Amino acid sequence: VAPVVLPSYYEVALILVAVAVLLAVAGHLWSRRALVIGLAGVLGSIGIVHLNVANDRLDSLWMGRNFYGSLKVRSYEAPDSDNYHRRLVHGAILHGEQYQAPWAKHFATTYYTGTSGIGRAIDVKENASPAIRVGMIGLGVGTIATYGRKNDVFRFYEIDPQVPLVAMEYFSYLKDSEAVIDIVLGDARLSIEREQPQSYDVLAVDAFSGDAIPAHLITREAVQLFRRHLAEGGILAYHVSNRYLDLAPVLGTIAKAEKMTALHIDDYKGVGDDNPIKSPSTWVLLAEKPETLAPIQQWGKEPVEKPEWRMWTDDYHNLFQVLR
Repeated sequence: VAPVVLPSYYEVALILVAVAVLLAVAGHLWSRRALVIGLAGVLGSIGIVHLNVANDRLDSLWMGRNFYGSLKVRSYEAPDSDNYHRRLVHGAILHGEQYQAPWAKHFATTYYTGTSGIGRAIDVKENASPAIRVGMIGLGVGTIATYGRKNDVFRFYEIDPQVPLVAMEYFSYLKDSEAVIDIVLGDARLSIEREQPQSYDVLAVDAFSGDAIPAHLITREAVQLFRRHLAEGGILAYHVSNRYLDLAPVLGTIAKAEKMTALHIDDYKGVGDDNPIKSPSTWVLLAEKPETLAPIQQWGKEPVEKPEWRMWTDDYHNLFQVLR
């Protein structure tokens, strides 16, 4: 993995310095007092930027940026503490965390705990078979690999080439998993289009946690493609936790058109739930037949119908429609 690189704060600082120079050049048009106030404001902003950089470096094990955005691996608590953990952050979005104490390293955390939609989907399939195949669009830190057993296959699709390197060096879910681990680099939909049917017992789409979503993964045609890669009785799981967008009804509409059954699972923290490794999550599970999801039906509900919403396809999607 590449060493720590300069984050965008420095770019901001350079812009502010350029502003200061422009202010100095244009100073003859200003009063001395206005110029002093302007320069003081710019220099103060540079100081704040410098402090932000310094604070980031204090708890960052690694920072990097590429075409897909900025990534940071941050550490929390003292290294000798049972609560010491690391997080992968993409911009301002959490993409996975792992507690580092030996007894805690194998616990699934954040959006992937046992009570989450993906946790329940994998659990119901592992209870029914000694070996399963799981596909995951979006690697993060590889958290769901901790569910892998001997003879299971967990295949991850990841578009950002830095993510697998970071996941392997700073987190151990992938290395410690008993399952066979495959990682496919590139756009997941294009990769899956080129593959022979994979017969996944669970295929999870985990790419919607930020404010910019890859809409081509949540269209009717995408669901048609993904379902062709499901084994008989397989589950297509969409992670749709999102601060700004309500994506569950989009999937409900597609499921209805495709004559699939859908289950919306909100895994929120209730009163008295102080589990530190759990993050609230929303998953929508799709299956060919209702009996596939029957064992976990009690944990969810049907997605809310929005008959006024037009179905998302490769030719149409409407982000304004799904704003919260």
